[in-house]
Amino acid sequence: MKSLKTRKVEIGDTIDASNSALLDAENKIKKAKEMIKRTNLLLSKAEPVCLEEIARLEQLKAQNDEVLQQERAQRVTLAEIEVRLSQPANFNEAELRSQIFIRAAEEGKNELATLEERIKSYEASS
Repeated sequence: MKSLKTRKVEIGDTIDASNSALLDAENKIKKAKEMIKRTNLLLSKAEPVCLEEIARLEQLKAQNDEVLQQERAQRVTLAEIEVRLSQPANFNEAELRSQIFIRAAEEGKNELATLEERIKSYEASS
């Protein structure tokens, strides 16, 4: 009888331990489900934030591309201005030389005309 009672107590203890382990497992499963719900909630909130950040990054990239394009256009414009500024300087130099030659030729003609008049006046007085 003792062994039957002992066996019954052992079985009862085993059942109690199993029930306790089962309750513990159920609590852990319940907590895990709650954590999963919280995680899903956080993920559902994080996804729109992530999409917003992606949209902002794309917007910033577009702005950066636009700034780079403007910078390139400014460089091209600056190069064109430098070319234009160098051309008038060369043109002005050539124009000045041309004017100097024209003046020298005119002065030479004037001197010749003056000399001719002097010669004619000397010839007329002699």
